[in-house]
Amino acid sequence: MRSFRVPVTLVSVLALLSSASAQFVQSGSQFVEGPLSLEVVDLDQDGDRDVLLGARSGVSVLWNQDGQGDLSAPELLVATEVTAHAVDVNGDGAPDLVCSQEMNGGIRWYRNLGMFGLGPAQTIDGWNAASKIRSADVDLDGDLDLILALENNSIVVMANTDGNGTFGPMEVIAAQAGITDLACSDLNGDGNVDVHWSSASAGQVRAAHGTGTGGFASPQVLSPIGHGVMADLNGDGASDLALADPLSGAVSWRKALQGNFGPALPIDLPGVSCDRLLATDLGKDGGLDLLVALDGGDELAWYENTNAQGEYGPKQLLATGWGGIDLLAVGDLNGDGDAEVFAASGASQSLFWFENLAVTNDRIVGRVFNDLNGDGEFNGLDHGLYNVPVHVAGLGTTWTNHSGVYQLAAPAGTHQVTISTPSGWAVNGPSTRSASVAAPSFTALDQDFPMTTTTIQGNLDVELTSSPLRCDQQVPYWLTVTNTGNQVSDVWVTLQLDPHSTFVSASPQPDTVIAGSPAWSIPALQPTHHRVIDLEVHLPDWQYMGVLLSDQASAQASVQGYPLGTFLGQLQQVLTCSYDPNDKRVSPAGQGSEGLVAVGTSLEYTVRFQNTGSAPAWDVRIIDLLDQQLDPASVRVLASSHAMQAELSESGELSFLFERINLPDSASDPSGSQGFVTFLVDHLPGISEGAEVTNTASIYFDANPAIVTNTVLNTLTYGVVGIAEAGLSGGLEVHPNPVQDNAVVRLGEEFQGRTDLLLSDALGRTVRAWSISGDRAELLREDLPRGLYLLRAVGREGTERVVRVLMD
Repeated sequence: MRSFRVPVTLVSVLALLSSASAQFVQSGSQFVEGPLSLEVVDLDQDGDRDVLLGARSGVSVLWNQDGQGDLSAPELLVATEVTAHAVDVNGDGAPDLVCSQEMNGGIRWYRNLGMFGLGPAQTIDGWNAASKIRSADVDLDGDLDLILALENNSIVVMANTDGNGTFGPMEVIAAQAGITDLACSDLNGDGNVDVHWSSASAGQVRAAHGTGTGGFASPQVLSPIGHGVMADLNGDGASDLALADPLSGAVSWRKALQGNFGPALPIDLPGVSCDRLLATDLGKDGGLDLLVALDGGDELAWYENTNAQGEYGPKQLLATGWGGIDLLAVGDLNGDGDAEVFAASGASQSLFWFENLAVTNDRIVGRVFNDLNGDGEFNGLDHGLYNVPVHVAGLGTTWTNHSGVYQLAAPAGTHQVTISTPSGWAVNGPSTRSASVAAPSFTALDQDFPMTTTTIQGNLDVELTSSPLRCDQQVPYWLTVTNTGNQVSDVWVTLQLDPHSTFVSASPQPDTVIAGSPAWSIPALQPTHHRVIDLEVHLPDWQYMGVLLSDQASAQASVQGYPLGTFLGQLQQVLTCSYDPNDKRVSPAGQGSEGLVAVGTSLEYTVRFQNTGSAPAWDVRIIDLLDQQLDPASVRVLASSHAMQAELSESGELSFLFERINLPDSASDPSGSQGFVTFLVDHLPGISEGAEVTNTASIYFDANPAIVTNTVLNTLTYGVVGIAEAGLSGGLEVHPNPVQDNAVVRLGEEFQGRTDLLLSDALGRTVRAWSISGDRAELLREDLPRGLYLLRAVGREGTERVVRVLMD
């Protein structure tokens, strides 16, 4: 079974509020086949919390090995059960387990014999199965009763009749409830336990109020639409209602009134459906924040309760691209008083967790964000900008994450922090800040850079990557689509594989597959953000060894229905039957053994790795020392297979840390054992003819010695090389050429009526596409970097001409 790899982050997942408030960094991931229940609880009573996980492969625990959140590999507790809840059934002060099988396989409890050794199964019910298990003292007799969501869609209560694990018959609270979330609390302040839930079948939020004697009143509808959670959001002691509308995508909350709720108070309109909510204090400030799973956008995010009274800040992304999140949980793993975040996804077969760094030392932390209202503060509908490089003089460069947050370790002192402004953006304030790392926290927080758009730009970058090719094998591919413009765009992306290759599967699943070509809809892709699609492709057999396989992905972008253009990503590789699992690639490879490329060509490097050991690799680290003729300031991280942190030292050492990714070994999971990272870099100006640029990477799996990749070579020349041409240049001219600012495109008489013009870079990626009806057009340089390009003109009758264009 293939384990899921996080395709969503190029740097560690991090979220920032304000000074001394919640921040998150992804701490680890674990393959889980069909997660069904998730709790963070101290099972072995050693003073720290462990992770209890129910899945189709059984009930297991990830032990907190050091009290600091270093989780063990899953230890199987009960192989025959799939759902579990930790609760002191017999009143001895130790947590026992209540478990259930699937398909009416029964419900049982297991006594904790000490140090969480489990006794034999004791049957609670032999005829039903519970999808969700909760506990509370429903009849107020001092022991814990069970509230169960059964597979038949009903909610029942079972009384613990003697306080020693003897349970009475099932009493129905609600029939045909269609539950997605189930919780127990005192909603109306009468001292009795109430039950509330979201109904997937009815699309409603409902509650049943407890009588205090073990019974419940008839269920009532709290909200006729949406998914919801009940909690005191404004600190007045009453249970308010947080809601997510699956139709509009709106997230809001309603204040508790006498027996009712006030009008909806908007929190956000993310544009995609939200189907999991959790209210919890993430910032240690007393206010209940909202943790949300946005299924429509494959996102995990949260909203800060900024004043502990129900005033919520902007959406802050933790991660994207999981294919749907089924379970959320929080709990303090490292004993520092703040809650870590856990999320499990059945679609991606994974458990991920995020450490809460509410207080952090010896570092500089800030945010780069789209300042939509221009006030210089992160508020309203502002959102973080992703993958933006931030440089700290004397220390190096790091990149922002999905929340727009960056962090870099820094010693005490005053440091100069500078942002590299992306094309189409301007800093709303100074582009350099002075950050003081000093007592008492030795942390410089809130080193923010608000950004505003300059000119409207609609661009996408499409990256198609594969693992090393192998004859007649199923290999992983990765398709990455990045919004490199400055407008929120709806994207439709299609993959066209080489005719000799076959599409097998993808995560997320495609919206359509036509003639073997899958396609996906990516709604509301924010500027600078990306989505990654994990693919499995079957390659041709040995008879095609040596054949050039050509794959292409095309992405169409639109803003509010207005098309912006089509953008291409191409992958051309020679099929081989033997391969090096850890290698380095460069594109363009150049001509001949010297790898000749034109001066001005950007070089795209990909490092591919595979864990060929006999056990999972907890961490993977890649060290790439840039050639002295490359420009460190030009480095752009384009894509990666897993969550990772990228940093660039002042000496030109580029590092990628894939921390706690738990990479499987190749014997147990051939596809899941592989990964990659891709980055783009320019050479320094004033390069000499014949200059050689080489690149090698060192790959570290845990504490093992480095695996050194092959070395790739490019030789820079002022000759015209590197791009194959189709057609003739006669009938198509560009003047002046080389282009410094703008140029004029002239067409010959063979072009009549509509003519399509496409400008592609040295990697074959379309960077401009437009149509004209006359014999000339203006070519605007704008933000195009220097280098060699091809301009292609395609006429209505099929006439085609190509000319080289050099941006000087």
